[in-house]
Amino acid sequence: MLNFEVTIAGDDAYRVSWRLSGTEFAADTQVEILRSPSFTGPYETILPPSRDITDFVDTMVHHRVRPFYQIRIHRQGSDPVTYPSVSGVTVAPEQDGDIRAVIRERIRAIRHGGGRKILYYPVKTSGPKCHCWDKVSRKAEVHNCRSCFGSHFHGGFYNPILLHAAIGSPNTQFSERFRVDGQVSSAILPNLPLIRQGDVIIEKENKRWRVLGNDPGEYKRNIVRQTVYLAPISVDDILFELPADFTLLGSDAAAVDGP
Repeated sequence: MLNFEVTIAGDDAYRVSWRLSGTEFAADTQVEILRSPSFTGPYETILPPSRDITDFVDTMVHHRVRPFYQIRIHRQGSDPVTYPSVSGVTVAPEQDGDIRAVIRERIRAIRHGGGRKILYYPVKTSGPKCHCWDKVSRKAEVHNCRSCFGSHFHGGFYNPILLHAAIGSPNTQFSERFRVDGQVSSAILPNLPLIRQGDVIIEKENKRWRVLGNDPGEYKRNIVRQTVYLAPISVDDILFELPADFTLLGSDAAAVDGP
């Protein structure tokens, strides 16, 4: 089954998100993204067939043009399958107008109100299991596996996403709420991507955080920002071996929510 949606990611930027589950997922699956300014097409490729991603931010959209998208699934030995087979998917109408303005203002507040670039790693919760997973006992046979980093799914995490986040100071109330020994901090992030428990955030200084929870802020039933709660990852944790390209954090590379 393919779950597929388009949401606003910033000024004239759109996020295409999808999830493959069940028999739709295979280790050799590649995803291609196509775009058109018209509901009926023609559609052109903007992301060539790629593996191991579930989100794509399209920043090459002409001002005031609402784009339509298709996803094409490629598998070895099979013909490509396009979703939807006719027409395309665009941003939900309810995110137009004042809702989009609120989302844009929240993003600007994070970027210019103490926010900094971070690497965000979405944890895998589906797909091929890691070699450390025993199907019979339904337990991991390897402790601190360097192939899945404890997620039990091959690779452990999806490719990192460059975002802005405003990370606050530790608060004992947060530690009590999540029943965690040690310091717990909060961070404000944009409305997308939706941050989940178990995800990882890495700062420029290689300070690493595990996401404990998320309190999304809503406006007219649309998520406009996220308050996430973070526990520090110690240097002896397997997650400290998660590869990170720190040059992105110190460069002029644009985050999905802006420069």
